[in-house]
Amino acid sequence: MQNTSPKIQEHKDFLILMRGDGFMPTNDPFSFIASFEVVRKKDNFISIFAFKEDLLTAFSNPNDSPLERATEEIKTRIDDRNIQHLEEYTYEIFSQNILEFENCSWWNKTLKNHSTYFQKN
Repeated sequence: MQNTSPKIQEHKDFLILMRGDGFMPTNDPFSFIASFEVVRKKDNFISIFAFKEDLLTAFSNPNDSPLERATEEIKTRIDDRNIQHLEEYTYEIFSQNILEFENCSWWNKTLKNHSTYFQKN
């Protein structure tokens, strides 16, 4: 896994902020997770995107950049206006695909629990 993606990217009127150092090991020794905050400052908009990649996929595609694939997926959702305030989107990266999953066991959705902090103007 190569980390060639910048930690902060601008797309339209959103900032895409990579949390941590990209794909990091999890409690499951065979998978890695990267997450991003998508923020629009003018109205305190925030969403979270989380991506999981398993060890087999990571090693079978050593020249692949899953962080670039993840940020492209986020940008596509922004372009399609398919992103909502206080939502958390979870994906799994496979060799050829990125698939969205609703309620993953590997991600605890907590953003709405802190929604008073992120009230929109």
